[in-house]
Parts: sequence; structure tokens; C-alpha cells
Amino acid sequence: MTAKPKIKTVPGLEFSRWHRTAQLAICAIAIGYLAWGNSLYLLPLSLGFPLLIGLTTRRIEAFIVAASYFLAGSRGLPNSAIDFFGANIFQGLFLWVLGALIFVTVYTVLWSKPLKKRAALFIISTLILTIPPLGIMGWRSPLTAVGMILPKTGFIGLALCLIFFYAVIILQGKARLSLIALPAILSLNLLFIPIENTPENISGVNTHVTFEV
Repeated sequence: MTAKPKIKTVPGLEFSRWHRTAQLAICAIAIGYLAWGNSLYLLPLSLGFPLLIGLTTRRIEAFIVAASYFLAGSRGLPNSAIDFFGANIFQGLFLWVLGALIFVTVYTVLWSKPLKKRAALFIISTLILTIPPLGIMGWRSPLTAVGMILPKTGFIGLALCLIFFYAVIILQGKARLSLIALPAILSLNLLFIPIENTPENISGVNTHVTFEV
């Protein structure tokens, strides 16, 4: 019998990994919370999500980052479900968790260690969560930000946004920092976009659907 080689462990390495994961999760929570809050001007912050996926080094890390981003961004879903569907809090929480599971599962399964492959899979994941049937529950997609940064650009704007996703994942160092500054500069146009108020002659109506056999 041949002796199995001993695996050397570095003291504190595992702790440092989880410490880094916690930092990424905190950043994901902050991006999700701010981007999907009450201000349209902060929506471009959602473009930080692909950057965080690019910084992950393990599949479990990608899972935690995606879950942190989605749950923080869709935190109002349980109450919205109660108001819209007349559901109770448990049904609202179920819908919140179900949406998170779908979102997180796609980004976790379609994750790869090589950066170029990870970037391509991120784009595929985003498109899967944009097109029905999964697109119905693909809330909080960073693709939504393109409507604010590049308004009225249609499919060209979507294509540019997907190219940004790919580049921000594969680039490193100063090149990545320079690329991150691009949407920040483009977001300045939000200062000149007038936010229209709801017309006075429009009022909300509660609708009810009943089925009879």
C-alpha cells in the first residue's frame, strides 16, 4: 500500500476565505438595498452585482452573493404580495424565498472558475432570468438599469449592457476600475431626466378575480 500524501493546511486560510465571503455579501446587500429602494437615481448601482460575481472564487461564494443581493433588493415583496394578492405574511414570505431560490439557483449552477467562462455564463444566466417562464420571477435583474443609463436605446442598449457585464468580470485591476467608472459617468444623465408625476386623473383600483365552475 502506498501512503496517502499529507495535505498541508495554512492556519487561518479558511477563516480568511469566509471573511472575504462576508465582505462580498455585505457589499451585495448594500447594492441590492440601495439600487432597489425608493430612488430611480440609485438603480444603476445594480450594475455592481456582476462585479461581485466576478470577484467570487467559489461556487458557494457566488450563492451567498446572489442570495444577499436578491433578498435585499426584493425585501418589499412579502408586503407587496399581501397588498396585491390579498395573501397572508407566510404566503408573502414563501413567494419571496421562492423568487430568491430561482434567482440564486440559476446564477449558482451557471458559475465557473475561469473568468471568461464565468462571464459568458453570467450573461446566459441573466438572459434566462429575463425571458419567460423564469423571467416572470426574475426580479431585480441588473439589466433593468440600462433603461436609466441608456434610455431609448432599445436592443442596442441591452447589448452594450451585456458587453459591460462580460468585461467587468474578466478585467482585472485598474482596467476594471476604469470600466466601473463608465456607468457612473453615464448615470449623470439622470440628473437631467425629468421624473414625471402621476397624472391627477389616474387613480388606483383594487381588482378581484373569481372563478366559477
